[in-house]
Amino acid sequence: MPATGPLEKIRAAMVRRRTLPAHVCRRLLVVFVLLGAGLAGAGGDVRSAVGGAPRWMRIGVGARRPPGRAQFGMAIDGTGSLYVYGGHGDAGFLADFWRYDTAHGWKQLANPVVPPLVEPHLAADAAGNIFEFGGVGDQQQGAHLSPDGHSYGLYEYVPATGMWLDLTRGDAQPGLSWPQGREDHGFAYDRGTGMFYLFAGEGQGNLTLNDMWGYDERAGNWTQVAQRGSGSGLPDAREIYNISTDGQGGIYLFGGAYLSDAKHRRVPWTYTNDLWRFDIGSSTWHALAGTPNAYDPSMPMPRHYYGQACDGQGNFYILGGYVSDVKDPPYFSDDASQDYAQLEVFRTSDVPTGNLFFALADFWQYNAAQRQWIDLSGNLGELHGKPFIPYAMVADPAGSRLITFGGYYPDGNDLLQASAELRAYPLPAMGIGPTGGTPNAATPGAAARVPVSAPFPTTTPLQGRR
Repeated sequence: MPATGPLEKIRAAMVRRRTLPAHVCRRLLVVFVLLGAGLAGAGGDVRSAVGGAPRWMRIGVGARRPPGRAQFGMAIDGTGSLYVYGGHGDAGFLADFWRYDTAHGWKQLANPVVPPLVEPHLAADAAGNIFEFGGVGDQQQGAHLSPDGHSYGLYEYVPATGMWLDLTRGDAQPGLSWPQGREDHGFAYDRGTGMFYLFAGEGQGNLTLNDMWGYDERAGNWTQVAQRGSGSGLPDAREIYNISTDGQGGIYLFGGAYLSDAKHRRVPWTYTNDLWRFDIGSSTWHALAGTPNAYDPSMPMPRHYYGQACDGQGNFYILGGYVSDVKDPPYFSDDASQDYAQLEVFRTSDVPTGNLFFALADFWQYNAAQRQWIDLSGNLGELHGKPFIPYAMVADPAGSRLITFGGYYPDGNDLLQASAELRAYPLPAMGIGPTGGTPNAATPGAAARVPVSAPFPTTTPLQGRR
């Protein structure tokens, strides 16, 4: 395993919270209640959802299900079959592979090919075949790994045969003819072009990346994409957690974090909460909301290991996650964080990390038609008031719903536990608003705003990794 890698991120070693003074321990959250100062033009404003909306709920309750885990891969095909692979659990690096559908529940599938990986990424093609790229593994347990364990292997699962295939070419040259191995990257399939797209992440030597590659499964070739920037330029090299195709010829990217600068020098831990859309036809990035390549206090909180997905109307959703800082409240000079973040101080080997980890429990939609963020945190249902680090979320085209599985949550004994729960959020029918009503019931068409008094930080004063 690499000396610096996923073991330093929120995992089983980082499971205990320190008891904190009462004035520091925040009540469990309502999350983000209207932190928007609003943006004009393309950035839009931040709005609050109304009542009468659908709620997150548990599904697939049964005795047989995957063990709890974090940092796993998840994808869904066009018929609503959900696939989960690998990640990290009580047994360490995982290589188990599961499928869930509403008719049969969970079923474990054979996997004699893909090695145990933490932070693998899955995507389904138009035929329902499942592809995996990236993650971190142990060289003693798998092939196609960089010297520090970053996987550049490409694998395909074919449901018709029940078999995994290793698609990694023997002459693959990572970084030249083939993407280099990475973690915390984006990997997604676009039905319009029939291509898989790979973007950014953390590569060998803990370097942050912003290269983009396209994979043509018919030709079996990777091609590096020549990215273009609009007036706001390009996304900086960053560690992210995924990208999402919107079904409208675009790819969404939200936020991320920096591990090193453009000259590969280590920099303090810095989050960004900008929202970008990549137009596949023109290979052009457009900044939709927030301050490009920076932190913007008027946008949803920057975060990591959150869930993200797009619905059939091209709207983009984010759910939960965490953000770290060395001060309380994070990023802000006022005490607003008590309403949306629970303070978590994680320890590794009984030595404090120095960073404060704020677990989030919020839920947002970027409405593509209205070009604004809408706060759906009032629709969290059973997740309301519970910090949740989900790692993955998908949109089910067959069931018109969002689905999330697993992740971390703090239990009543002050420990982080790996969840094995499966949850769903019903999506509205085509043609009506994101909550079945106006975005703001009190003043339809207007934004509810709370000014944020904190100055714009040039850096986030964090030392070391999460």
